[in-house]
Amino acid sequence: MVPLETINKAVAMIMSGEITDYVYDAQLKKLVERD
Repeated sequence: MVPLETINKAVAMIMSGEITDYVYDAQLKKLVERD
């Protein structure tokens, strides 16, 4: 299991645009990789 803190940090980085390879899909409630 990945610690929730790690997931939250990753989500925060994605939301802020620091990570652009992944995007949070609100409908699927998960991170999806961009093509």
